[in-house]
Order: sequence, then C-alpha cells, then structure tokens
Amino acid sequence: MYFRKDFAYETDAHRPECHCSVLCELPSGNLFCVWYAGSREKQPDVALLGAWWSWRDGQWTPPRVLWDTPGKPEGNAVAFVPPDGLLHLFFVTVVGEGWDTAELKHMTSADEGETWSQPVVMGEPLGTMVRNKPLYLPDGRTILPMYDDREGGSFVCISDDGGATWWRSSKIPGPGGHIQPTLFQKSDGSLVALMRNDEPRLVQRSRSTDRGETWSAAESTVLPNPNAGCDVVAVEGGRLLLAFNDSPTRRSPLSIALSEDEGETWPLKVDLETDDAEFSYPSIIWTRDGLLHVSYTWRRKAIAHVIFDEEWFLANARPRV
Repeated sequence: MYFRKDFAYETDAHRPECHCSVLCELPSGNLFCVWYAGSREKQPDVALLGAWWSWRDGQWTPPRVLWDTPGKPEGNAVAFVPPDGLLHLFFVTVVGEGWDTAELKHMTSADEGETWSQPVVMGEPLGTMVRNKPLYLPDGRTILPMYDDREGGSFVCISDDGGATWWRSSKIPGPGGHIQPTLFQKSDGSLVALMRNDEPRLVQRSRSTDRGETWSAAESTVLPNPNAGCDVVAVEGGRLLLAFNDSPTRRSPLSIALSEDEGETWPLKVDLETDDAEFSYPSIIWTRDGLLHVSYTWRRKAIAHVIFDEEWFLANARPRV
C-alpha cells in the first residue's frame, strides 16, 4: 500500500498564482508536468511553466519557463508522448481579452523537454482549446480531446500518423455548456467523453462508435460538477478512476471515484482535499509501474502531486452519497 503527496510547484511574489496542470509519463519513466502561472489568470505576465519528476529519487526539478509570449498570457496546455517517443505540447496564447481569443499552438521535443521546437500556430479558429490527455487506440489512432470556448461545445482532433497531422471530428451535439472532455474506451470498442458543464451542474457524457469521428448528444450523468475540469483514467482490468470535484457548487472536495462497470456507476470514492478552498483541474495518469499520479491546482498557490496505488485507494475508499 502506497501514498505520497508533494508539490510540483509553489508560487512566489513574482508569480503569485498558478493553475491548470497536466501530467504525462516520459519514455524514461520520469514525469513531465506543465501549467501556467503569473499574477492572475489571463493577465499579460502569465507564462507556461514545466517541471520534471524523477522516478529514481522522487523529486521535482525547479520549474522552467517553457514559453512566454511578450505581453500576452499563456493558457491551458496538454503534453503527451505517442508510441514514437516524441514529446508533444499543445497550448494556447490569449491574443485578445478572453479565452474566446485563445490561439492554439504546438511544439515538440525529442529529448523529453530539454529542448523544444519553435511553437507552430495550428490554424484553428480562435477559442479552440485543449485541457486533457489524449486517448490511444489499439489500431494506432490518437484522439486528442478539444473544446470551443467561443461557441461552446466539445469535439476531438484525430491523428492517424502519430501526431504529424490532425483533423477534427464532428462536434458533440447538445447545448454548448459541455467543455473540457476526458476520454476512455469501453470493452466493446466504443469511446466515452466525460465533460464539465455549466447548467445543469452535472458531468456530461457522450459516446462514439466510430473511433471518435462522430458523437452522440451530450447527456447528464448523476455525478455533480461545479463547472470545473475532471479527468479519467483506465487501469488494469478495465476499472476507471475519475478525478473530479464531488460538488455542484464548489471546487472542493477534490475526489477520486471508482467505476467497475465502464462508467455506469461510481459507488466508491476517496477525498484528496476537503478544506474550504479551491482544489481543481485534476490530471490523473496510470504509470507503467502500476502507480497512479494526480496533479491539481492547490488553492491557486501551488501545483499538488499525489501518488497512490489501488491498494491504498481501496483501503481508504468510502461509499459516495
């Protein structure tokens, strides 16, 4: 049984707020975490930062600025490594006043983030944003969850060549309040997207039966959602773990819920944080050593990092009520 908590990053007077972290496992077994930090979300001094966690000593490196557009804030990012080992980083730069003017960019690294290519503007409409990690299908297809902050609504971008080129799926039907999808695949091969939502304050769900190309209309689950991000990961045996805020109104508690029936029910959970503060935007991954890693915004003052195994989860889980 294993559990550990530390911080990938803690703010200082120069950058007093941070938010929106994403984790990925590198080919070496180390972790890479990316987030943004500055005086406040969407302010001109907000930069994209990253740090690396070593599996050998269990320590985070000092943070490093990955990109900082002069006079423009950086925003949501997602990092991932397809089977070819190239590290991809998608992120947005706000070129106007709000997220609906976010410009999507892409850069890569062949040395696990030591050096990077110059960012390339993807040519997507302003307001096209990323948040959660991609899903890799057994046939080699990569599916990157996306959303539209200008008109609302979620979709995915699909690559059949390891990330060299991408194309859009159809948009998930339904009112446009559902954004920031997180994905998993069921045993029948169909795909499921879970999304945050403004009204009703419930996690939304959509399904694809054609490898992500078209999607069913978004429908409400029974899981509460305070209009905040969530993230899901599948582990051995098909079990699912969902990191989310188990509240319709507050970004606390930050919880991990378990499903053993492919997302139909989520009867057990562990609360990682319960104080009256913001604990939000979790990123959850299952690494090849069998451990689960979660990063999340801790009071907007730090990026927390929690490691646990399934034995610890089951020993501490309680029924969801």
